[in-house]
Amino acid sequence: MDEIHFSSPALSERIQLLALDSATSTNLLVKDLGAKGAPEGTLITALEQTQGRGRLGRRFESPAGSGLYFTILLRPDLPAAESLQITILAAVAAAEGIAEVTGLAPEIKWVNDLYLNGRKICGILAESALKPDTGHIDYTALGIGVNLTEPEGGFGGTASGVAGALYPYGTLQKDQTEELRTALLAATANRILRYYDELKKGGAVSYMARYRASNYLFGKDVLLVDDITRPELARKARAEAIDEEGRLIVTLPDGTKETVVSGDVTVKLN
Repeated sequence: MDEIHFSSPALSERIQLLALDSATSTNLLVKDLGAKGAPEGTLITALEQTQGRGRLGRRFESPAGSGLYFTILLRPDLPAAESLQITILAAVAAAEGIAEVTGLAPEIKWVNDLYLNGRKICGILAESALKPDTGHIDYTALGIGVNLTEPEGGFGGTASGVAGALYPYGTLQKDQTEELRTALLAATANRILRYYDELKKGGAVSYMARYRASNYLFGKDVLLVDDITRPELARKARAEAIDEEGRLIVTLPDGTKETVVSGDVTVKLN
């Protein structure tokens, strides 16, 4: 497979990189560093995570050698109400980073997943701590996991039938996977910082147009899970659009519109 080559941007000098062979969770490690005063731009990446985590307490499968798993520390000093913007800009950064490096075109599924060929290939988890008595964000541990190649035997557990990867198992040699991991880390992290700078300045942001055009869910019947501990209470709806603040607009069975800010949305299978 020597014909596969990847664009290889350089990592921003604003990033302080710590690369590990293995970590429990890069988000957990960065959260600990954030609480101890580590500088913005601290980034931890690992070849595997033994306790990889996703939104709403879910496990994120992070097998050794087949993915890009990293978390970057941000200190936005923004109102907590704007925390959704960090997830949104990260989704656009990851999608564009993948496109730049590989030429592939993943779709963004509201609010924080990337899909390729109908399978989830990337998840994003932004965890923030607030400054006391201010309602502003002290720091955010922004974690991104991308499945670069399928592991031998495919994805197991809860990821079976759901997870996919940029490339099938056996498509890339080991050195090509390393090249892809390094290039994608730089392309994604650099974009995160660029869009993050726009967010901090206030006003219009360039990434929102790209996010609002993410039509993976549009026109599909979905299930709204307001409480992951009670999936039996999921509500039926149809996804319609994303508003100017990045919230999902749905139509309920009775015809009324609702704006979804948080929770989980899954495509309803007939």
